[in-house]
Amino acid sequence: MSGETPELLNEDQRDRLDAGPVEIDETGVPAVDRLLSALAVASRWSHDSTQWWEPTYTGFGPIEAGMCPNDLIQRAANEAAEEIRILATRAQENR
Repeated sequence: MSGETPELLNEDQRDRLDAGPVEIDETGVPAVDRLLSALAVASRWSHDSTQWWEPTYTGFGPIEAGMCPNDLIQRAANEAAEEIRILATRAQENR
């Protein structure tokens, strides 16, 4: 993410918010909603979070071969953190 404006959720990410064992509402903040989407995917993959560190099979939605649900959550969290850092830097510069 090199300073561009965060994108809204794509249709697949929006659908995943309702795909888990609990229904999650969008917050309207793209970085948070992508993280919630990753959590929904993980909960659909396994309701038991102790299994989220186990590698998955190829072809489970957004989880790439060799990844585990925890990897997907961590990637979404890292992207959200970077977006927040960029926005915080911009806010500081505009003071």
